[in-house]
Amino acid sequence: MRPVASSIICIGLYWNHRHHMLLVTRHGKGRVMLADLHGLFRGTSVRFTDTGMSKNHFATVPVALCGFVL
Repeated sequence: MRPVASSIICIGLYWNHRHHMLLVTRHGKGRVMLADLHGLFRGTSVRFTDTGMSKNHFATVPVALCGFVL
């Protein structure tokens, strides 16, 4: 599977979990909003690290960074 396709799948999973989290939450809106913001940041970072990994021909550091973000 190409890195771009895998990042799109991961972003879709993050979006689904975010949607479910916001549906079941009734209390603690401030903490939920911060957790949601953190999740959206990590979701955008997936695409960035995926691109860096493919441009550097799967070198060790970009692959490790992508694994850390995921």
